[in-house]
Amino acid sequence: GDSRGGGQPHGAPAVPSSLMALTADVLQTQLQADDAFLETVCGPSSVAAASEADIKEKLLRVQQNTAALRELSSDLPAEEKLQMARSCQHFEKRLQGHCAALEARAETAKRNALLDGGASVVDGDAKRAAARRRTAVAAATKEEAELAEVRALASARDRMRDELERMGALGENLNKSSQMLGATQDQYDVYTTTLNSASRVLGDLKKKTEEDSRYIWWSFCFFMATVAYIVLRRLKVFRILYLGASWTWWTGSSAAGLAHSGGSQLYS
Repeated sequence: GDSRGGGQPHGAPAVPSSLMALTADVLQTQLQADDAFLETVCGPSSVAAASEADIKEKLLRVQQNTAALRELSSDLPAEEKLQMARSCQHFEKRLQGHCAALEARAETAKRNALLDGGASVVDGDAKRAAARRRTAVAAATKEEAELAEVRALASARDRMRDELERMGALGENLNKSSQMLGATQDQYDVYTTTLNSASRVLGDLKKKTEEDSRYIWWSFCFFMATVAYIVLRRLKVFRILYLGASWTWWTGSSAAGLAHSGGSQLYS
């Protein structure tokens, strides 16, 4: 069901629009049946008679159903609300017409009773026979109206049952979808845990690789220094450097000694 119940109070469960439409159809069907019955007993071309209690009961039910239909239309969308308001106005006008016709018929009955007070017995028998015929026709009309109402209610009941079954199937589908989403979320959690573990392992591996690279570099430097030492030693480079340093030191010492002796002779 869609959420078309705009008049629902805050926190109250929204009535599905399909159920509201079914209720409106039931009310309109009942109103049409009652209006047809009242037309047969109260209309200008009435062909049936009914008791005053039945007529008042039908009038009261038409009034109550019209009020219920108008109250139900307040929760419908604008277009359906306007259509329902026109239908309510139609049935209200029909109700006023039936009430006026009933009052007029009562006044006519009173006048006829006063005028026919001195009628003959034959006329009385004819009137009673006509009244019995009208009563029979009214009973048949009432029975047909009740059967039509029962059929309309049964049809509405079947439609509501189908709607409830459809909503139940929809609820089951939603539950299955929710379970599938929960399973997918669990699988995503497993993937997240695995990715976090792999990230930690890669971090440790990167750190170890950096340490190994540093150890390899220092080992290479030590190896190159060793090779250079061996090569320089085989080429007598260290001996040449030693001799050069010794000769330089001896030359410097000799020059310093000569300078010192020459200065001593000059002063003496």
